[in-house]
Amino acid sequence: MKDFDVVFTLYNCSNLKYFIPLTHYFKKQGLSVCYHIVHGWNKYCSVSVPENLKQTRKLLSSLNVPEYHDGKIRFVCEGRYVPEDRGSTKKIYSLCTLVDYMYSYYNFIDKVDYCVFPSQWFQEFFIKEENIMTGAGEGAVEKIKMSYKAIQENKSKNLNLGSPKYDLIKTYDRQEILKKYKLQDEKYALFMYPRTSDIDKTEFEKTIEDLKSKGYKILSKSRVKDPFRSNHSQDFKCFY
Repeated sequence: MKDFDVVFTLYNCSNLKYFIPLTHYFKKQGLSVCYHIVHGWNKYCSVSVPENLKQTRKLLSSLNVPEYHDGKIRFVCEGRYVPEDRGSTKKIYSLCTLVDYMYSYYNFIDKVDYCVFPSQWFQEFFIKEENIMTGAGEGAVEKIKMSYKAIQENKSKNLNLGSPKYDLIKTYDRQEILKKYKLQDEKYALFMYPRTSDIDKTEFEKTIEDLKSKGYKILSKSRVKDPFRSNHSQDFKCFY
C-alpha cells in the first residue's frame, strides 16, 4: 500500500472530535489520510467496544478514509500508542485532550516531535494549587509536578495552535440537531454534569434552578463512568 500523507492513531472514540476536523481539512488540501485503529482497552468509549468499532468504521467509510498503520505525519492524543518503529513517519504531533496532559506529558514528550496545546495558558495554569485537578488517582500530584517541569524543559516542542475539536462549530445546524435528538424547537441550555468525584463540591442544583427560572429546557451531558444521580435527573434530559 502507498505511503499516506497523514495517519491518525485512534484507540478512543473521544479522539474523533479532534481528528475529524483535521481529516476534513487535510482532504480538502489534497492530502491522503488513513486511520491506524489500535485495540488496547475495552470499556466506555474504547474503539475496541464492538458497537463503537462498528460506528467508527461506518464514519471512516463515509469519509472514504481507509485503515492503515503508517503515514508521513502522525497525529496521536496525549502521546498514546506511538509506535516504536516510526516507519515512513517524519513528524509526530500529540494533541491535548482537555487537560489529560497534566498527568502524562512528562511520560510521552520524548516520543513525539511536538505537543499541540489549545493556548499558552494551558501550559501554566495547573501549577497553581487552586487549579490542580487530581482525578488521575494515586500519585496524581507528583505526575502533575513532573509534567510541569517537563513542559518548561521542552518549550521548543510546545505549539500553541488551538484545538481542532472547535473548528466545525460554524457547520452546526439547529434544525438538524433538533431532529437528531428528537427535541422540540424550544429554548435550551446545555449543562455539563459534574464528575462523580466532584459533584459535592459544586452548586449544580442552584444552577439548574436558575436555568429553569429563566425558561430554559435543560440538556445535560455526562459519561457512563459518571452516572446521573436519580434524585436530580428528572430536572433535565440526559445524554451520555
